[in-house]
Amino acid sequence: MRMILAWGLFLLVPCPIALLAQHAAQSCDDPQTQVQINTCATQEHERADRELNRVYRQLASRLKGDRLAKLRAAQIAWIKFRDAQCELESAEYARGSMYPAVLSGCLAALTKAQVDVLQRILNDTSK
Repeated sequence: MRMILAWGLFLLVPCPIALLAQHAAQSCDDPQTQVQINTCATQEHERADRELNRVYRQLASRLKGDRLAKLRAAQIAWIKFRDAQCELESAEYARGSMYPAVLSGCLAALTKAQVDVLQRILNDTSK
């Protein structure tokens, strides 16, 4: 009897998790709660960060020597700037439920802008 109960629980546990994940993914078209807004903002930042890493790797693979060193130094400085700027912009909300959305929104916006900068440099290096 315990074995049947254990298997039943084992089979039921993943279902709510999968449904919650599916609901979270769908709700970004029109998030209704602060939790959904926070989750969607985090997902947007993660997408922007993946794109930034993709473009950065492409650009770094085309550069050599001093130019590659300058790219790395610029990117390290930019990350410090981005993080400090977004901490400043979200500081007012630090103790509230909006903080994750404001912070992630800022991180996503600045990251997308940096993707555009690196993409422009990448396009210029391929000419």
